[in-house]
Amino acid sequence: MAGAIISGLLIAAGWWMGVLRPLPWPAWMAIPVLILTAVALADGDGWRIRRAMAYVALRQRSRWTRGRIPATPSLARRWLLDPANADASPVDRASVLFTAGDPVAAGAALDVFEPTTPREVAALTRMRAVFTARESGMVDMGAIRRATQGLDDDERRYQLTAAAFSQAWLDVAAGRPWRARFAAEARELGPHRVPPHIGAMIAVQELAAPVAVLATAIIGVVLGW
Repeated sequence: MAGAIISGLLIAAGWWMGVLRPLPWPAWMAIPVLILTAVALADGDGWRIRRAMAYVALRQRSRWTRGRIPATPSLARRWLLDPANADASPVDRASVLFTAGDPVAAGAALDVFEPTTPREVAALTRMRAVFTARESGMVDMGAIRRATQGLDDDERRYQLTAAAFSQAWLDVAAGRPWRARFAAEARELGPHRVPPHIGAMIAVQELAAPVAVLATAIIGVVLGW
């Protein structure tokens, strides 16, 4: 928004001063392209947030062994009714129950799960903290940090980033500001490494505004507007 406002003011000033009047309008687009690109590149938190979200999604998909992750309540209910998932682990079932909107049943599913490794202890702590946060509004990051102290760096990064992402999801659902808190966690826990093609997709998203302006200018030249 700030980049668009600055660009508009500069174009208006250039027109008023007569600098831009002799130029075709597509040439004016160099101003917003440069400014919007600079703003996008300077948005460090935006890049970190997108990378952290992609990192969590990729790690979750790699751990999920039962088809696609049911990401919506309707898909979660369908997954629960599928006989093929009857033998799912308590942790998987708890996650899907939570997505389906049944935190009580999700908590009960976790009650029968007995973790045997530090990773499972950390995962159980994180899930309990997220389930509790549905009522309290706050994920107990302190408890998750303590539970992840003995893990390797990458596993600890995943557990904590996943918890921070859950906090952001709860904040969005409740209409609370979420960006600053999640950005702070992403800065602390990063870097979140993702494959090059995912990094390219993130770049396209971050640079969408200047790319759109540049494409408009090119189309205008081609069509003779």
